[in-house]
Amino acid sequence: MRSTDDHYVPLSSTDQLEKPRTGWLKCNVDAAFFVDMGRTTMSACFRNSSGEFTAGFTQWQQMVLSTGE
Repeated sequence: MRSTDDHYVPLSSTDQLEKPRTGWLKCNVDAAFFVDMGRTTMSACFRNSSGEFTAGFTQWQQMVLSTGE
């Protein structure tokens, strides 16, 4: 179980890394939109078939994208 400020949220199977096949990389991405600041942030993490971190990046842009873009 994962604790938040006021309640507990059960961990799901999606909270664990599902490793890619041998010879492949897995890329996990995330983004956040700060409309009031006119900024969009994004990040990515690459892992190999052993689950080891191989590369990643973070960046922000002075524009607001929507989830549809």
